[in-house]
Amino acid sequence: MGRVENMKKALFFIIGILLMLCGCAGKKEEPVSNTVNKDAVYKSQKVTVSLPTEYADYTVGDIAVGESGLFFWCYKDIEEDEKFTELLAWGHCDKDGRNVKLYDKLSDEDDWDYSINDMINCTDAVAIYYGRGKEFEETEDYCYEEFIGVYDKSGQKKAEIPVDGYYYGGFYTEGRFVLIGYDAVVSWDYINDKTVRKALTGYEWIGKGGSGSIVATYPGEEGITEYVYINPMTLEEEKTIEGLSNIAGNQYEIFSGTADNELLFLDNKSLMGYTPGKEAPVEICNIEYSGLYWGGNVSEIFAEENGDFYATVGVYSNDVECQLIKAIKIPPEEVKDKEEVNVACLGITFSDFESFIGELNSSSDSYFYAVKEYKEEEGSGDLLSSINEFDKDLLADNAPDIIVAESSSLRGNYNINKYVSKGVFLPLNDLLDKDPEIDAEDIFPSLKEACSYDGKMYTIIPNFYIRTMLAKEDLCSDTDNWTYSAFDNVLKAHPDARPFYNAFRDEIISNFLAMENNAFFSLSDGTCNFNTEEFVEFLELLKEYGDDYEHDREDYEYDVKETRAYNEESALFYMAEVYSGEDLFVFGKNVFKGEASVVGYPNNSGLKGYIVPRNYVLAISNKSKNSEAAWQFVRKFLTDEYQAEIEYSIPASMKAFDRLSKKLLAKENIQGWYSNDTVDLGPITKEEVTKVKNLILSSGANLLYDETVVGIIEEEAGAFFKGEKTAEEVAKIIDSRVSIYLKENMKIK
Repeated sequence: MGRVENMKKALFFIIGILLMLCGCAGKKEEPVSNTVNKDAVYKSQKVTVSLPTEYADYTVGDIAVGESGLFFWCYKDIEEDEKFTELLAWGHCDKDGRNVKLYDKLSDEDDWDYSINDMINCTDAVAIYYGRGKEFEETEDYCYEEFIGVYDKSGQKKAEIPVDGYYYGGFYTEGRFVLIGYDAVVSWDYINDKTVRKALTGYEWIGKGGSGSIVATYPGEEGITEYVYINPMTLEEEKTIEGLSNIAGNQYEIFSGTADNELLFLDNKSLMGYTPGKEAPVEICNIEYSGLYWGGNVSEIFAEENGDFYATVGVYSNDVECQLIKAIKIPPEEVKDKEEVNVACLGITFSDFESFIGELNSSSDSYFYAVKEYKEEEGSGDLLSSINEFDKDLLADNAPDIIVAESSSLRGNYNINKYVSKGVFLPLNDLLDKDPEIDAEDIFPSLKEACSYDGKMYTIIPNFYIRTMLAKEDLCSDTDNWTYSAFDNVLKAHPDARPFYNAFRDEIISNFLAMENNAFFSLSDGTCNFNTEEFVEFLELLKEYGDDYEHDREDYEYDVKETRAYNEESALFYMAEVYSGEDLFVFGKNVFKGEASVVGYPNNSGLKGYIVPRNYVLAISNKSKNSEAAWQFVRKFLTDEYQAEIEYSIPASMKAFDRLSKKLLAKENIQGWYSNDTVDLGPITKEEVTKVKNLILSSGANLLYDETVVGIIEEEAGAFFKGEKTAEEVAKIIDSRVSIYLKENMKIK
């Protein structure tokens, strides 16, 4: 009987396990976030100082948070009799920006010009670091002085001292203001008017500890950051802070402490606090999960007793230079679980997308976007370790969902197209076609082609520019069949002319071999074909016309000499970058004193130029389990809102380009640059703008040339240029070396 019962128990146990494993079939899996500390999730709220109507056109310059509320200053620039004057006001308000009281005096000397450098808040007063200047008519001498003045909420000055030297920050502690300079620190007991000044050198950061002491950091042995206490009254160093030597100061922004934490540490993931006696800082706020975004550099953090905190942020917009963000703690039981969507940033930093990711994370109830940066170590100049790490992550089961690559990094080992050809990225055609707001037909067809491989679109390029070659009008009779032979024929017809007024050999090589469909090599499939008559012809062109030469671009007459050379046909071709609808018009007027003819770089496809990403290239991993959420990130860069804000480059949207063109046509005058000065070129015509659009439509794939390939060509071609080897011998060697390099480079390690 016992044996039968044991068998039954075993059977029921197995069935139970099977039910646990497959019982969720058909049931939607709930998003889970096991790694997020729900006690560290906040929501953000912008605090705006409600200036009175008569000060509505003033710009808020700085805000200092304290127990009693906010102290701030604002300014307005005016011009009278060709003289610029800055009108200043400062004041106090509640922490919600209301009940504003403004004052326009810092001292009794009314006939001086005033400026405010900094504000330091204490319990119920503020220290204002200000300067004043005055020109004395009798002697024409100009006098400038700086002071620290302490004022209460009613605008009354309580104390003042003159400042000797420049101070870039400070704080209030133990009844005194501590002023931090580049070569000294001043501790000022303003109530008893006692000052201690001491040269403190060798420190990387100085701030206020939560205990009231001054805390300073300095570089220790083997790159370890050391933290020490400094007495705020005597400015004498006291003791090392234990437990912090494993926190590298250059990895975080350090901020003065609070009542609960001796110091605060901030990066793009978290705000952390350190309390003496603990092994490591503790997370206070998960910045990423909370969707907090600053929109600028955080200059100060002020914590409330209830767990909320304020951050003052430098932003530099038309109406505010300092934005105050309040972070409000969300009760842990109200924090929703979200599924993580990973964003891999190649060659760029989180700050490039900080506000955008913050908006997504704060508004989504289902997902949060987490960023991982792949970039060279500071000062190393080496990307290889980061690329190897990226390769490994991209092939893992938990591969990053989204890839964002900075455009200037798309070379060598960083070339994103090796992943396209290996099928690592998700085709975007279906997502693009199904999107209810984005019109796929509005994207420049040539750009879609440049983002495609084997007929499928794998990447998104939000904005770009065109590299092309220009010539004087009617110089080239037939550019539809613009091969290297046709290019050479034009040069032979002008034996006394140089191909370019100003160029280096590597510049010629990189531009002529830039298009993905060039005749010699492809980074997408890792093949090359340099052992050809056409490449031998190219080497001979380089030998005859591409010797290293450069005219002095600092020469004041450079533009004049360049224009003369092109008009006299002593220089024939101009390598140009086209960023807007006016550029061909400007090049024509400035360089050729007429119209510029677009000939393009020699190629076998009849293309007039090639597309170069201006900022970013985006893709979605083929292994992404959250492709819809990933698309919500990527699509942002194709929305009308984003495309309408693009300046100084060509938007992906043809409608956005047409809107920019309409603005150009409405201008009465287009300005160019000539002989180190701006020049008026007159209005632009519709034909000139259309010429740019036609250039875009007839351009090829984005810049895919590889610096290593260019280096191999330059290195081996040197023997031909010196007469040591024939062009055919060099072409064969180059073909072999580049073939080996491409096969190795195109592997995903």
